[in-house]
Amino acid sequence: MLAQPLADLTGRLAAGGEADLVTVAKSCAGAAICAITGLPAEPGRFAAAHADASEVTRAVRLWRHSLPPRHVRRAREALGRLTASAVDAYRRGGDDTLPGRLRASGSPRRRPAARSARSSSPAPRPSCPSSRG
Repeated sequence: MLAQPLADLTGRLAAGGEADLVTVAKSCAGAAICAITGLPAEPGRFAAAHADASEVTRAVRLWRHSLPPRHVRRAREALGRLTASAVDAYRRGGDDTLPGRLRASGSPRRRPAARSARSSSPAPRPSCPSSRG
């Protein structure tokens, strides 16, 4: 999955060029996201896959007990793009995607429990034992 982004980096460096390691890391992460979600492993898709995954994780803050509706909407849209490709890849089956390989191995496709579209609160947090003695 990392062959393309690393081949681009190798070629650039071998030619005496420079490389932005943050961009390379994002490209590698995008390639991995494409492989996991069943998106075609095309270099032009790596940045969008990374951006969608980042949109979801950007919405989550450990100090927040709820999310503003705007953040929920944007995160759901981005997650929808990623999960749609995973569902399609699972339905197609085959050995060329992770979801397809899961289907071939007999792994059932599970649907997440339905949540209210208006709910922006996270699931209840588990309590942690106090470290104070």
